[in-house]
Amino acid sequence: MKRILYPLLMIGWVILIFAFSFQPAADSSEVSSGFLRIMLETLVPGLMEKLSAEQQDGLHFLVRKCAHFSE
Repeated sequence: MKRILYPLLMIGWVILIFAFSFQPAADSSEVSSGFLRIMLETLVPGLMEKLSAEQQDGLHFLVRKCAHFSE
């Protein structure tokens, strides 16, 4: 079972990386902004409204860097 599952997971991960790599920068930024908003609203409701634009940009930068690192 592992001989089939692991290669399939690896192929799926490679496809995911290529799919994200082909996204235009504006689309990628929109996806990560949406992810950040959902994540923060789930963990700490109302936090996004309390953060300044600079703080939101900083968090957005951090989320994007973490996404690149995890890929």
